[in-house]
Amino acid sequence: MVRNFIEKEFKDEKNKRKIQLEKFRSYSIRIPTMIKVNGLINTLVFIKGKNDNVYKYIYDSINNYYNDKFNPIVEDIIEDILLNDRNFNDNIEYQNIVTIDILSYLLLVKNFAVSEILDVIEN
Repeated sequence: MVRNFIEKEFKDEKNKRKIQLEKFRSYSIRIPTMIKVNGLINTLVFIKGKNDNVYKYIYDSINNYYNDKFNPIVEDIIEDILLNDRNFNDNIEYQNIVTIDILSYLLLVKNFAVSEILDVIEN
């Protein structure tokens, strides 16, 4: 995922590339904490509302992961979670399952981002 982001976003300027990579690293460290503090839906709405390529890429990757794991038909993770919350007897149960799974995915992204981006920035 990190390598795809690097190749997609930074084909031109080296300084711009370094700034964007540092943002990606920072956001990938911050987002799991934001989910733990604010909840999954609130964090996803915050990320989706930002006008930043890095946030957009992270949101799209979370959305793609959700589509692969839970519901390949859905277009937007937020709408689907809210819809499924209404369909479950215990409204919080589905959101908790998804939150745990998304957090585990983001922790992997964070670990890869921290290790790979430092190497890329140094080179």
